[in-house]
Amino acid sequence: MNKKIISFVMVALVAGAAVALIIVRNFDKLTGSPTLVKPTVVTEIPAGSDIDPAGTSASDIPSVQINSVDDARTVISDFASDNGLTLADYPEDMVNLLARNPETLDYVLNFPLHAPEADPDIDLTGEVSRVQIPRLYQWDMRWGYKIYGSGPMGLTGCGPTCLSMVAIYLLGNTDMNPAWMADYAMNNGYYDYEDNSGTYWSLMTDGAYGLGIDVVEITTEEDRMKRNLDVGNPIIAIVGEGQFTDGGHFIVITGYTDEGFTINDPNSIANSERIWSFEELEQEVITLWVFRIL
Repeated sequence: MNKKIISFVMVALVAGAAVALIIVRNFDKLTGSPTLVKPTVVTEIPAGSDIDPAGTSASDIPSVQINSVDDARTVISDFASDNGLTLADYPEDMVNLLARNPETLDYVLNFPLHAPEADPDIDLTGEVSRVQIPRLYQWDMRWGYKIYGSGPMGLTGCGPTCLSMVAIYLLGNTDMNPAWMADYAMNNGYYDYEDNSGTYWSLMTDGAYGLGIDVVEITTEEDRMKRNLDVGNPIIAIVGEGQFTDGGHFIVITGYTDEGFTINDPNSIANSERIWSFEELEQEVITLWVFRIL
């Protein structure tokens, strides 16, 4: 059986990226679930906030426009020299992430100060709502440094983060935070360890079903998308190279207005706060999955 694999390592343009998206689902059976962690308080942590488990935040450095990789290196170098670090302590992927997405400033700057794991206590109880899907980011410092497959979740974890948002909304189970979902994916065969190239699409099908969620793959039709959203069925989309990503990416479609659709992009506050027309999404979307309680 061919595999559809989606790469989440945030790299610049990769030769043959279009081919890398021709990935086939893996329908391996579940082999168990990760140990639940005992959760304490998480709200979204937008970059630039004063909340910083490491004790240092972007508010401690001068305001700088980041428009290029060179700008990102300058900001990181200044922060590093003030905190007993060097630019060499930051992987190039982190530098590139900051250059592409300045919202990740706190996350990137504090990267060398964190162990490569999630916080032991994560509480998402405030995120549960039957009227709103929680908005979570893969680079949230509570779990963004946890290793998921080939790298930290801030770079590789859009898939588990999206399914976490949907599971918390539908099931009301706040233990299913992004760190838990990353373990669930890795422990049950939904990460491609053979090529280290990302999350199997089957996390969104077999994986969701194993959590007690029904899943239906649908075509990109505006009316059908709206009908599902009208009855509270969230939609996860896999998108290709374009406005969201240089390679491939998962997002959650959460609702719609007269102007277009609302989304939760686990990698971008800005994308999550704007309205996307159907025509824009249609150009980006490869596949859509609708989720509902079994």
